[in-house]
Amino acid sequence: MKLEVQLICIVGIFGLLVVAGDGQDNVFLEDPLIWDPVWESGSMISHAMNYSSGHITGYTRSTYYEYIVFGDGHSEKFEWPLPDSWWPWPNTLQSLKRDPWDPEVWGIRGMMFYEEGNYTEAAMYFRGACSVAGILGSEDPLLWSNLGNALYALGRYDEATKAYSEAQRLDPTSQTIQDNMEVALYDQGNYDKSLQLDPNGVDVWNEKGIVLHNQGKYDEAIDCYDKALQLNPEDAIIWYNKGLALYNQGKYDGAIGCYDKSLQFDPNDVDVWNEKGNVLNDQGKYDEAMDCYDNAFQLNPKDADGWVSRGLDLYFQGKYAESVDCYDEALQLNPVDVSAWSNKGIALSHQGKYDEAIDCYDKAEQLRSNSN
Repeated sequence: MKLEVQLICIVGIFGLLVVAGDGQDNVFLEDPLIWDPVWESGSMISHAMNYSSGHITGYTRSTYYEYIVFGDGHSEKFEWPLPDSWWPWPNTLQSLKRDPWDPEVWGIRGMMFYEEGNYTEAAMYFRGACSVAGILGSEDPLLWSNLGNALYALGRYDEATKAYSEAQRLDPTSQTIQDNMEVALYDQGNYDKSLQLDPNGVDVWNEKGIVLHNQGKYDEAIDCYDKALQLNPEDAIIWYNKGLALYNQGKYDGAIGCYDKSLQFDPNDVDVWNEKGNVLNDQGKYDEAMDCYDNAFQLNPKDADGWVSRGLDLYFQGKYAESVDCYDEALQLNPVDVSAWSNKGIALSHQGKYDEAIDCYDKAEQLRSNSN
């Protein structure tokens, strides 16, 4: 039964179903393989290992013939080797035509396509290499790792992690394979498994914190940020993220402390200056807030969010006309900024300019509707 699987696997790579016979003229397999749309032309390999039937008999390496079963149901009989017209790459697969049971050749073909950036073809060949090697009892962790790399490049992270798992099964000591697995799990968003492999992954702790933050789980997010900061206390971005979580909990002093730490390591981050200014605004410390906005403005005078923040600071000080000027600056840079239109309307209404205010509210509402 093993030879049956071998023959189907190899020719299945090329999208052809090959059936070896023992002299009978009509040997067919009715739906022996289920097409998997994920694998496309390589799908036969992924399912052939489950195929078991008595249809293929009398197979020997030296004397046999083959039936090519086409999509419309008809078949044609060929002697080995198949003519060039039935091979998708007649001028470049001579080695495989001579010996389709060499996993190294499959792997080399995969690497050629991988180096060219043709990851779909690379994955197909690496998959073929892994299948042939498995059938022959000579599994190679490198082939599985290369398959994982190709799938990762295609953005198929779940499949990539499965390939890396096979590679780890064969070589559990390889740091390269483990690193690749961690990256695939990370990009898949499977942070817990990634951290099981490497509990010292700073970026993973940070990303997990961001996910929890976005879910409103601020305490859990802060725990993740703290673990990341224990590993790298000089990471400005993580200090900033922790500050955002504390701010959302209403812990303004703690947030400012985190923003200060972030600016200690990266004093040119416009977003941090603006966020610190926003916290100071909420505390009623308008002059200090304006100092932060001024710093952000010096770093990037074309930052629309910065102009909105400055407008809010002036609004809270009762300087409505100056506030409107800031919102206008923001809208020149970003005409679809909903907050700028809304805040401008509020400032105009405080000046008694109700018609203009209504126009601003309508514009903001229109933009909100368009975004939904």
